[in-house]
Parts: sequence; structure tokens; C-alpha cells
Amino acid sequence: GATQATVEGPEDSLPVMLDRLTGELLAASAGEGSVHGASLTTSSLEALKAYLEGRAAHRGGLYNEAAQHFSRALGADSAFTLAAFWGSRASEWGAPVTDPIRVREIAWDGRSLLNPRDRVLLEAQMGPRGPETETRADLLRARERAVNALPDQPDAWFLLGEVYLHWGAILGFSDWPERAAQALERAVALDSTWAGLQHHLTQLATKTGDTTETRRLWQSYVQLDSTSDYSDQLRFTAAVALGDEDMRADALDRLAVQRVAGANVAAWFAQTDGGVEYLDTLTAIMRSRARTQRERNEVADQAYAIAMNRGRPREALSMFPSPDAEDLEEHMDHVLYWNGFLENTTPVLRRANSTALAPFGPTAREQRRQLVTACRLARWRLAQGDTSGAASLLQRLETGLTMGDSVVPDGASPLCTSMVRAMLAVRQGSTDALALVAQVDSILQSYPYRIDYRGFTVSNLMVAALFEELKEPERALAAVRRRFYYWGAPTYLSTQLREEGRLAALTGDREGAIRAYTHYLELRYDPEPELIPEVEAVRTELARLVGEPELSQ
Repeated sequence: GATQATVEGPEDSLPVMLDRLTGELLAASAGEGSVHGASLTTSSLEALKAYLEGRAAHRGGLYNEAAQHFSRALGADSAFTLAAFWGSRASEWGAPVTDPIRVREIAWDGRSLLNPRDRVLLEAQMGPRGPETETRADLLRARERAVNALPDQPDAWFLLGEVYLHWGAILGFSDWPERAAQALERAVALDSTWAGLQHHLTQLATKTGDTTETRRLWQSYVQLDSTSDYSDQLRFTAAVALGDEDMRADALDRLAVQRVAGANVAAWFAQTDGGVEYLDTLTAIMRSRARTQRERNEVADQAYAIAMNRGRPREALSMFPSPDAEDLEEHMDHVLYWNGFLENTTPVLRRANSTALAPFGPTAREQRRQLVTACRLARWRLAQGDTSGAASLLQRLETGLTMGDSVVPDGASPLCTSMVRAMLAVRQGSTDALALVAQVDSILQSYPYRIDYRGFTVSNLMVAALFEELKEPERALAAVRRRFYYWGAPTYLSTQLREEGRLAALTGDREGAIRAYTHYLELRYDPEPELIPEVEAVRTELARLVGEPELSQ
């Protein structure tokens, strides 16, 4: 039927009334009628139009386009809370949003202007303390509260499903795929025309190997969306899961002319869910499609992870022909925990020692840099059983914790400091070693916001090694199984799988060990010579577990 709206006001404000009436009609026609009225907190018709265009694009899976519209809305009205809220949501799909931190602050600062429904959804999306929310566990609780408060809102169920999808394994839910699917299915029952919902459900089906469900969901999804930023990535992933060569070839052809993000995400899923034989093709597509420096950096990260997971650390290192000191320091973690390679670690360690122990620089940036280096140096020494100088490095990190928020998050983080303290206690055989390792583990289980996914991943490998030393293999296994389901490049994946297989076998989980070892061998189909013995040892162990004669490749 016809869309109607009325506004009231004095006759001399006719232009304002006309703008307001137009806005009400636009909002109503976009499904943002009276239930949203209290949240459309802008007097700018231009901002409202851009916001509504952004909502339509976001709903259709066009996240980059949506981000542009929301940015335009904020350009017309820099305090437009809903535009900031949805702009931050577009950024979570990888869309480039100008100053995403500021956008989140605008959304949070304006929350009192929102109607009760939108405020609940804002808190569910950002967490109970907005930009200051501490952990993903806090975020999960906020989203559980949202579905209890708004059980008829598909958006609330979508947000809950996303938490389980991306971080469920990290938060300790072994049944995270089922939890994610249940929440997303509730959302689809309330709104079957939202592309993002169908996308996630189809992705989940490809992971579980249910080909009938994958085909059904893909057909539902593609009817809604065949042109979005990630539709061709999903086409590729579904084709691999279905074993459909024609569909797979079509997907690669499409990815070759789309934005780089599609091929980048496809490469992630090829490493985690199947399709490693296409990684060279996907890497070539990524490199040909990268246009901006940000895209080139993302492609470099993914190509590096592919080479490292494949067991080709020399090739990986050659991708960075002139690495700076900080790059080499981070690479030390790769040497310890990802079969990384360096010809000579001595100059790196000497430089790290000089940086870590020098008087603190005058700026927060310099102080963070020194503390990150102190952390890496301490972890390197302790991982190799060397306690010399560890106490002074730990004291340095503990001092850093008192230096304010501009230093602590990226420098002397509570996680890093607690890890070094626990490692030192284990090396010294302290009676409180297990309690200190458990303290680190509890930080990791809640997944702090203020740690990037790479630092989080290697920290789980570190704590797993400590638990195993303390004769706690079950807790070690739980730590190595804390993995992201799509986030950046899959760093340390080959190590996680190798350790998961070994620890699962050790604790009696034969099926889990077979699954992890099989995945490891799929990734490492072409290792460099130094890593062939490790690969063959895993192949031998897998053959023993399966109970079949050992097979050579």
C-alpha cells in the first residue's frame, strides 16, 4: 500500500517541515518507520538519504558501497549516531571506513539518542562498554542479553551467531558451529532476505561437509546475492566442498576480475576448510587485483602465511627482501613456533637486547616499541630454557604496566607480562608455576580486545607448551584448539594442527588426532627439504593411528 507520513510545525518553517516529511517518507519506505523514528537523529536530509542507501547496500552484501554511503552521511552530519553505528558494522566486513575508531566513538557517544531497541543492538555489537569493552567474552554476554531482550529481532540473532562463528572456538565452545548455525537460523526465520545471514549459513555448511545442505543454502543465497563483495569467494568455497569443477572454474574466473578481498578470503578458507591445490592460483589473482597499499599489505600477509603453512620458510622470508628490525624480531616467534628460518639470529638478538634495556625513550611510541622488544626477547630466551636476564626483563615489563594507556595495550600488556612471569616460574620449577600458567590461560580464554590475532595465536601455542611441561596435556590441547574462524591470515595454522594431532593422540582423542594430522599433511604438500623429516614423521604417526600400512607420498 501507499506509504504515509505526517509532520507538524509552524507555517514559517515550511522548508524544514518539507525536509522532515521527505525524511519520514524515505525512512518508512526503507522499513525504518515509527519503530526507528526516535533513532533517526539527524536534521540533514542529505545525511538521511545516504544512511538509507547505506542500509540497503549493507543488507545486499555490498559492504564497501555501504561504507561509502555511511561515510557520506557522517560527512553531512558528523553526529549522526545510526550512520556511525552501521558504518562500524560495515567495517567488520572488511570495508574501508574513514577513521573507524572515531566512527565507533561517535556511535557510542550518541547512544542516549537511540530508541531502546537500537541501543540494545548497539551495545550488542560493540559490547557493554563500547570502545572500552575488554574481552570477547564480554561481547558474547552482551549479545546473549540482546536476544533475550529482543527475541523477535533478526539483527540480535545475527550478532549472536557471528560471535559463535568467528570466536566460538576461542571462547571454548567445541560445538561452536552448531551454536552459530542455530542463532543464524533463528535470524533467517525472522528475515529470509538478508544476504549476510545466508552467506554465513552457507559457509558453515561447507565446513561441516554436508553437501546437500551446502547446495540448498548456496541456491538460496545466490538468489539473494550474486554480486556482493564476497559472493564469488563463497562460490569458490562451496564449489570445493561440492567437488563441482565447473562451478569452481567459474568462481576463479569471477574472482580474477573482482576486488582483491574475495580472493583473499577464498585463500583463507582454502587453507582451513579445503582447496589447497588452488592456493597458487588464488595468490596470483590477489597480487593482480591489489590496488591500494592496504590491499598489497593484506596480500603479502596472506602469501606469507601460505608459504609458512606449506612448510616453505625460506620462500616466505624472501618475500620481505629488506625486513626492518621490528619485522625480524616478530620473525623470532616464527622461528620458535612456526618452523621459521633465519640464517643468523645473533645480530637480531643483540639489537633486541640493546633496544629492550636502553633507557625509556621520550614518546609513548618509543616506549611501546621497547616493551614489545623486551617481551619478545624474554620469551625467546625462556622458550629455550635460558633464564639469564629474564628477571630484569620481567621487571622492565612490570614497570611498563604503570606507564599509562598509551603504552600498555601494545607494549607491556598484562598478557605479555603474565606470560613471561609464567614461563620464568616453569623454568625455575616454582611451586606456583601451574597457577601462573592458569592465569595466562584465563586471559586467553576471554580473548582480550587489545591483542591482534597473531599475538593471540602464538600465545596459545606458548601456554600449551607450558601446560604440557607441567603434565597437563588436556589443558594444552584446549589451548591449541583455540582458533579463529576467518580473521586475517591463518598464522601458525600448520603448527596448531601438528600440535593438536600430537596432543589429541596423547590424550586418547584418536579421531581428533587423525583429523588434525590429515589437515596438516594437506597443507604441507610441498615442504622445503629441511621440513621433510617432520612431515614424514607426521605421515608415519597418522598411518599408525589409522591402522593402515605406512604410505609414502
